[in-house]
Amino acid sequence: MEECEICSKKCEVLIKCQIEEGQLFVCPNCAKMGEIIKEEPRKKEPFVFETEEKIQPNENPLNKLEDNKLADDFYFLIRKKRQQQGLTIKELANKLNIKESVMKKIEQGGFMPDNLTKNKLERFFGIKLTAEEETETDL
Repeated sequence: MEECEICSKKCEVLIKCQIEEGQLFVCPNCAKMGEIIKEEPRKKEPFVFETEEKIQPNENPLNKLEDNKLADDFYFLIRKKRQQQGLTIKELANKLNIKESVMKKIEQGGFMPDNLTKNKLERFFGIKLTAEEETETDL
């Protein structure tokens, strides 16, 4: 909804009028005070921002995930190792320089850590979080 430029009443449709020396978009009631310039009512069009290039976030090569996929239970392994060392999520996050909220989401399995974070966790706990590829001899 748009506002009348005179009375500030919210209206679905505004009318372009010549009132004194200015052209204004007004509600039907205020349009009576001047001369209607255009009979076509004005409806608010949604603003669409167009760009020529798609904006890409800065990509840090250290944050790209490697081809190795994380194990299905990676979050369980992290929680288990943290608890074995008697650390809270906050303490672990501080030691690894990771936000506490991110660490919580990783442990809940709701967030896949980027490669840099994955490497920090693997080094700190001395574990591998990547899934082992099954070969034909394993089957």
